[in-house]
Amino acid sequence: MVMKIIDDVDEMNGEDWDKVIMKGKHYLRNNLFCKKKNKEIISLIDKWDEPGNKKVLVTDLFEDALVPKGIFEWLQGRYQMVFGIDISKETIKSFYRDRNINAKRCLVCDVREISFKNNSFDLIVSDSTLDHFKNIESALTELYRVLRPGGKLILNLNNKFQFFFSLKIWIKKRFNIKDYSYGYSYSLSYAYELLKRIGFDIDESTYLYFFPPFLKFFIPKKNNKILQFYERWLDRYNLFVSKNKYLNIFTGSNFAIKAFKKK
Repeated sequence: MVMKIIDDVDEMNGEDWDKVIMKGKHYLRNNLFCKKKNKEIISLIDKWDEPGNKKVLVTDLFEDALVPKGIFEWLQGRYQMVFGIDISKETIKSFYRDRNINAKRCLVCDVREISFKNNSFDLIVSDSTLDHFKNIESALTELYRVLRPGGKLILNLNNKFQFFFSLKIWIKKRFNIKDYSYGYSYSLSYAYELLKRIGFDIDESTYLYFFPPFLKFFIPKKNNKILQFYERWLDRYNLFVSKNKYLNIFTGSNFAIKAFKKK
C-alpha cells in the first residue's frame, strides 16, 4: 500500500485568497527566488512540450498576478489559446488589470469543479496549485476530464521529503500559524499512484527548486552586488544537487510529473 503523506493544515477558500491578494503582501514580488522558480518551470515546459496550435489551461493565476511577467504570459507567446482559472475573484482581477490579456480567458473557478467541457485542452499546466487542497484526487480527476485524449498534464507539487520545507510546515502546525504559501505535501510515489489510478500514463518526472527556503530572509532587496553573488551561488548549488539523484529527493522543494491522457 502506498501511503499518502499529507500535512494537517487549514485549507484556504476563495475569500481567504482574496484577502491575501488585496493586502499585496507576498514574498514573490521582486524576489530572487521567484525569478529562479519561474525560470526553472518555464525551462521545464520548454523541454517537455513543443509550441504550436494548442489550447492550454493554467490551473491558478496567483503568482502571475504578483509578478511583472509570469508563466501565463510566456505561454501566450508559445501557444494559440491560453486560459487561466483561479478560485479567487480578486486574483483574477489583479491578473488581467493593466495587462494585454483577454479577460474572457480568465475564469473564477475551483480546479476541483472546472467550468469547461470534456476533452477541451491539449495541455494543462498545474504549477503547485493542487497542494493547497485536501482532496487532490478530485482535482486530478477534473484535469483528466477536460484534457483531450493524448493531451498532456505538467503537474508540479510540494515535495514531502524536502527537509527545510517540512520543517517550516511543522513549525506552522505547532504554533497554529495559517500561511497561504504552505499547504500539503506529497511523495512522488503517491502522485504516481493517483495519476495511474485515474487513467493517466506517466512519461517522466523530475525534482525542482533546489534552494534552501530560509535563505530568502537574508537576501537584501536593493544591494545589487550581493544579489548577484546570491544568484551565482544558487546557480552552482542547483547544478550540484540536481545532478545527484540521491540528494535531489531531499533538496528539491517540489517535483514535476509529465503525464498523458490515454487515447
